[in-house]
Amino acid sequence: MMWSDPEEGETGFVISPRGAGYIFGEEVLQKFLHYNGFNHLTRAHQLCTEGYQLLFKDALSTVWSAPNYVYRMGNLASVM
Repeated sequence: MMWSDPEEGETGFVISPRGAGYIFGEEVLQKFLHYNGFNHLTRAHQLCTEGYQLLFKDALSTVWSAPNYVYRMGNLASVM
């Protein structure tokens, strides 16, 4: 899951339309959490306009720590 991106409404793992990696849905996350005894997963490596994003009933957090990524995205940043 590390280099894959979450996608609301998706099931399983699907090849990413970006051409690299995969996207995954809530079902994959819930299985991962259950098998590992976790109730939340935090990840990075995906631009979030607001600096962070919560998905899948707040069971997944994405944080992005680079404000105004590549000096043109206009995004906020967050740290955890």
